[in-house]
Amino acid sequence: MDGLIGKTIGGYQILEQIGEGGMATVFKAYQPSLDRYVAVKILPRHLSQEPGFSKRFNREARAVAKLEHPHILPIYDSGMEEGLSYIVMRYIDAGTLKDLMEQPLSLKQISDLIDQIAAALDQAHEQGYVHRDVKPSNVLLDRESWALLSDFGLAKMMEGSEHITATGVGVGTPAYMSPEQGRGDKVDHRTDVYSLGVVLYEMMTGQVPYHAETPMAVVFKHIYEPLPLPRDINPEIPETIERILLKALAKDPEDRYQSAGEMAEALRESIQGLESKALQAVTADQVPTVIEREREGGLLRRIRSRQLLWLIPVVAIILGIIFVPRFLTPDEPIVGGQVEATKAPINTQVVESIAKETQEQVLEPVRTPTIPPTEIPMVQPPKIEACMVAEVETIEDNIYLSLMWDGVQAAEEHLDVVGRYVVIQQDSDLVRIINELNDGDCDLILLAGFYSNDEISRTAAANPDRLFTTVGYLHDLTYDNVLGQVYKIDQVAFLAGYLAAGITKTGILGTYGGANVDTVRDFMDGYALGAQYYNRQHGTNVEVLGWDPITRSGLITGNFVDREDGRRMGEQLLDAGADVILPAAGTQGFGTADVVLERGGAYIIGVDYDWALAEPAYADITLTSIIKKNDVFVFTAIQQVVEGDFSGGIYTGTLENGDIGLAPFHNLDGLVSEGLRSELDRIREAIIAGEIQTKPEE
Repeated sequence: MDGLIGKTIGGYQILEQIGEGGMATVFKAYQPSLDRYVAVKILPRHLSQEPGFSKRFNREARAVAKLEHPHILPIYDSGMEEGLSYIVMRYIDAGTLKDLMEQPLSLKQISDLIDQIAAALDQAHEQGYVHRDVKPSNVLLDRESWALLSDFGLAKMMEGSEHITATGVGVGTPAYMSPEQGRGDKVDHRTDVYSLGVVLYEMMTGQVPYHAETPMAVVFKHIYEPLPLPRDINPEIPETIERILLKALAKDPEDRYQSAGEMAEALRESIQGLESKALQAVTADQVPTVIEREREGGLLRRIRSRQLLWLIPVVAIILGIIFVPRFLTPDEPIVGGQVEATKAPINTQVVESIAKETQEQVLEPVRTPTIPPTEIPMVQPPKIEACMVAEVETIEDNIYLSLMWDGVQAAEEHLDVVGRYVVIQQDSDLVRIINELNDGDCDLILLAGFYSNDEISRTAAANPDRLFTTVGYLHDLTYDNVLGQVYKIDQVAFLAGYLAAGITKTGILGTYGGANVDTVRDFMDGYALGAQYYNRQHGTNVEVLGWDPITRSGLITGNFVDREDGRRMGEQLLDAGADVILPAAGTQGFGTADVVLERGGAYIIGVDYDWALAEPAYADITLTSIIKKNDVFVFTAIQQVVEGDFSGGIYTGTLENGDIGLAPFHNLDGLVSEGLRSELDRIREAIIAGEIQTKPEE
């Protein structure tokens, strides 16, 4: 939006760009009428052309304008001009908490900042608002370190209707995201308490709790991985503060502090207690001695006796200093799912009075060692090996395989498991392949592909001592050594079809599949039937191109990876008037998304995982996604093998048990009316109750 610099919008002269986020760009501007500088947040032009986006943008402005608190960034004005929506805010030129955290902070500084942020959150929570994206870069600081919490505009409004917040996590940042927000559950104010706990954790240790290569992997760790103990990272953290962090970052919201203010109060009291104990420990005679020796050229260089080493942490506590090494800080927000981690410099500053030659003695860990002496031989049990068998050489080219492999990788990290990916040729004899694997160490074999019931039956019968699992393609088999998961994907596809019929402007929807198999047909059956149900409820005539649920025939490409085929299908459906397309064809659907993105005026429905989070390029055209939790199932199956309680059978993922569902609407939230949300909720409950048929009658 560089072209806006120098122009006047709504009476505000745009001077320079000062920031850019997922939904908007922020400019410094001058307001002549009041002779002051302001910050102007402007929605991208192409989004402003969509009425739903403008409505959501203006709704944010009205919502945040109701929040009045000394530590909440105030909203001055909002409006639309020349196709641009804008919000005018107070201009702060000093920086953010993220900038401040590049240097060591005293305990008093940390406590004061947490107090201010917590006060802002408590005020918002009392009025029914949840922030959902509390992080250091959203805390603005003036030159006196007065904190102002910003970006409440990205929060969903809770006032008046629970449906606005029941759709999921919205925009968020994986590094600071609560477990319930990461799962897509309905969240309340305690999700902000968790995020504030992550901010405090980072201030005390110099890093966020969880790191991973992908945003979804970070979210997975928040949900399933125990919290890395803060004192293991920075031993100078007092134990009382570590306990505060453990409570603030509890996985279950019921186990956390029940308000941000409660957490801030606990921190404040802890620090006051530490200061009191430290002052009692250092007598009036000792303090001058410490100061005198420091002036003479360094306290510990003059003191050779170890009897006074205990003074160092005491002095540090009196000074209120926590020395924080800087590590990776993945602090970029998700809008589409991309996280960019940045490296901050390692902080090597120490109290000048502590001599270098004695630092290691003072800072050495005091915890009991858990590693036995090296002369005692350690017998390591063999690691469980999970072997994933597939016909695709590159996992990244297949959404279905990528999700399964995510589960394997999570098991490698959390369960001390070895993962192995085995590529086989198409039409290979599965029994022969498995026999060859038996010569190795595969404890669990994950069958990832379109294997027939006959193939799986012969393989399981020929290898009764081997354990197998398969996702999505096992139907009428029951073997003690085979655990399979199937999904009633038609249930959630039905909701997607109803949703699409409710927002289409042309009255035409589109879909196609990668293969003419049951699991793909379930997507398209449910989608078409959901649209038909909408027609019956509303007296409309929305048409679905690409699939007939009665004859079960339609557009099939014959593969799941060729993006050019996806482009051609997308062009064909768009040319025919479709403005919402469901590509049930894996990564081939990205080709369709590319066409939709280029042409505009249409939307895509993602498959298997949340495209708006994981595929940032498509965040602005992804209406929702049909989610299957393949990764969680694979992880659970491996965990059963590790714990020795693996049992065969078939597990079915349904709307009721939460293993399938619609993703949040994210950037397209404004397109979905409250009435349509209510209808989707009622239909979901009716499907669970068996009152609505989501598959064609046999």
